[in-house]
Amino acid sequence: MNRFKSIITLAPLSILAACASASRQAPPTATQPAATTRYTAKTSGMDRRDGFIPIYLDAKQGKILLDIPSDSMRALMFVGLATGLGSNPIGLDRGAGGDS
Repeated sequence: MNRFKSIITLAPLSILAACASASRQAPPTATQPAATTRYTAKTSGMDRRDGFIPIYLDAKQGKILLDIPSDSMRALMFVGLATGLGSNPIGLDRGAGGDS
């Protein structure tokens, strides 16, 4: 019974301490994305697609622009064929990665 009383007493105190520490944290600063400030003139009228790397599509001119962060992101690009053209002299075989 004594253990139950100590749990009942400590639970509200721990919740109160957690709420007090959460209220002391500084609010996050509002920053604009780099793409909207640097490339607005270049990407106006293009369709933005968010994802791992945001892209801008221009179907009229056939252009694709990538919004790649300068130093904050590292990525690995791999190009391969999911399917091939069968037995051919062109060399488009399934899984071929090309010259490396």
